Amino acid sequence: MRNKLLAAFLALFLGTFGVHRFYLGQIGLGILYAMLFATGISAILGVIDFIRLILMPDEVFNVRYNRSNYKKWEANRKAYEHSRQQKRKEPFYMPATNKQPAPETKNDISQVAIQHFRNFDLDKAIAGFEKVQQLAPKDVPNLFNLACAYALNEDADRAFACLDQAVALGLNDTQRLKTHDALAFLRTDNRWPRFEGNGFRLPQGEDHSSLLEQLNRLYELRQRGLITPENYEIEAAKLQRKNR
Repeated sequence: MRNKLLAAFLALFLGTFGVHRFYLGQIGLGILYAMLFATGISAILGVIDFIRLILMPDEVFNVRYNRSNYKKWEANRKAYEHSRQQKRKEPFYMPATNKQPAPETKNDISQVAIQHFRNFDLDKAIAGFEKVQQLAPKDVPNLFNLACAYALNEDADRAFACLDQAVALGLNDTQRLKTHDALAFLRTDNRWPRFEGNGFRLPQGEDHSSLLEQLNRLYELRQRGLITPENYEIEAAKLQRKNR
């Protein structure tokens, strides 16, 4: 994937030889710049290209020079938007239930949470899935469902942490991770390529279960109105950077 800043600095320092044009896949223009080296025209063009690239919006740059990657990103974005509009996308996993379960069992709570998820009542779904997680921290299906709910609620940090735990505990259906509509928001996140390339695991060397607990506590403070949504985003970002 081509980098806009790198292309801009190549234009500034090596634009005389058309290096930035070669980097952007424009071989013909790169050769033309090299041929104009002796005239000094290519040096002027390089400076102009530097300014143009610096001022160019990232989306425009990706459309022009990262078309294949942009199409993949756009497909994931559309899948995410579709899942938001459908409002009835259910989690991949459906835990088994007894015919006559006892009141307030783990499965009861999970089934109610899944129903909230189907109705797109994400706050109630998340509360239910989190309660199941407290009762059964190693329940892989529930971790996946919780990740889906977080992703649809655009809480990428906690969604990544849940998926990391689920994979660590044995979730190996990578195709579902790559295509499930509820995770489309995550696949538009800049961290997704690294996450996928690392076997759907977050960087090693830290306790991600602890990270999830910290994020959960921070989320509770936001829900109780003790911190503003803006402060929540700032503190969540700090925790994520700290655990990278």
